[in-house]
Amino acid sequence: MSISHELKIRLIQSSIINEDTRTRVHRGISWLKASENESLSDDLRFMCLWTSFNACYASLLEEIYKDERGKMWEFLSKLIDHDKHNSISQCLWEDCFEQAEDIIDNPYLFRDFWQTVHGDDTEWEFNFEQSIQKAKQCKEQRNILLYCMTVIERIYILRNQLTHGGSTHGGKMNRQQLQQCLLIMNQFVPIIMNIIIQNPDVDWGLLMYPPL
Repeated sequence: MSISHELKIRLIQSSIINEDTRTRVHRGISWLKASENESLSDDLRFMCLWTSFNACYASLLEEIYKDERGKMWEFLSKLIDHDKHNSISQCLWEDCFEQAEDIIDNPYLFRDFWQTVHGDDTEWEFNFEQSIQKAKQCKEQRNILLYCMTVIERIYILRNQLTHGGSTHGGKMNRQQLQQCLLIMNQFVPIIMNIIIQNPDVDWGLLMYPPL
């Protein structure tokens, strides 16, 4: 049985009353199911997984123009607060730790690097090293929220490259980082939906695009 099918059954059997939450998870599962199609390229599988993640966290917030980082931080903070089984820590510090460390150490997944490429006068190398050190401190201090956010920010750069046509489909230049991000998202995204299903009374926000 596929992970998406297991999640679908759990959603049906759950006690979630809030229709926005139920729709949110339903949409996330649909994109997770799409990512399980083995005929898809790694590029397209990753994009399906990111869309599944996006379906889970996107909401109509009071600050409607809050930036994407702010939305993700708010969502991840709430998610970790309700992660009763420490599944996110298990994912990033145990099961996918090597991949998480590799993408944190990858300058091509660091925003400031690309700003420098385009002429912005930023001390990207200093900021990059600071980011790596902060991630190590998070691991030592068991600060899973900040560590998780660092990983997601790195993955978000790859998402931007693919979504905005900044990468060749099936190209050779970013294969290793794509496969590492794919492995993390393949485990991380189902965990997100499990946590939402396991907390049926939590308000995950209004849908930006509700079914009409």
